[in-house]
Amino acid sequence: MIPFDIPDLVVHETIGGSETQRRALLALYAEIFPAYAYYLPYMDYKMRQTIDHDPAFIERWWLLEIDGAPAALALFKYSPAHDLSFNLTTAVHPNFRKFSVAGHERLVTFLLDAMERQTHADAAAHERPQPTGMIAEFQTPEADMTAEEKQWHLHVMKRFRGMGYLEMPIAYREPPYIFGSEALLAGVEPSDMGFHDMILTIKPTTSAPVAPTDHDVMQRSALMILVDHYKLPHDHWVVQLALQSIAPYGRTA
Repeated sequence: MIPFDIPDLVVHETIGGSETQRRALLALYAEIFPAYAYYLPYMDYKMRQTIDHDPAFIERWWLLEIDGAPAALALFKYSPAHDLSFNLTTAVHPNFRKFSVAGHERLVTFLLDAMERQTHADAAAHERPQPTGMIAEFQTPEADMTAEEKQWHLHVMKRFRGMGYLEMPIAYREPPYIFGSEALLAGVEPSDMGFHDMILTIKPTTSAPVAPTDHDVMQRSALMILVDHYKLPHDHWVVQLALQSIAPYGRTA
């Protein structure tokens, strides 16, 4: 893990970390994302592995503490095969959202910068080029949401666009869980869970410009997330839907 030398701020790598750190991350995740509490047993399992347990990724799950209090979490992974990283979750406790640190006015921008530097370090360790970008999923407002929920999702999307995330025109349906992990889900019936209409974005992490409509970048992004991360077979309808939506961008005149 890259070094951090900031007074009163500690970053813990919870994958392979101590029981105390793992419990603190789970508690913070459950507080911020109560609707996804069914993932907690799977998350506990993941943190008992190593960062390279999944051969497709180098995975980092960070817990940030400020003055000893859990302040934020960042779950992300780097794909050497696709030269991309995936921002699974970046969340800051409400008490620390306006915390300024290391030249950053907000803790979330410090986190994103640190995540980018970590993926660059992981790429260098694997003798790979700098990752093209960091991919993130975003929920769009849906008809059955309350006005407050719709406004929150619009706010999040606006905030991350302002931090450099660009929307890719991929027909993307988010799987409800990692396929193959059904036994590690709590309080839900996997067969009752559906796919969610969401958007995929990319934050370029190289000095070279990255077009969000680049066919190669979109294809690598879709395969990294749907096949490598969510473990869907290549012929799954969700994978094929994404690839078919990308296909026109590969055509030349």
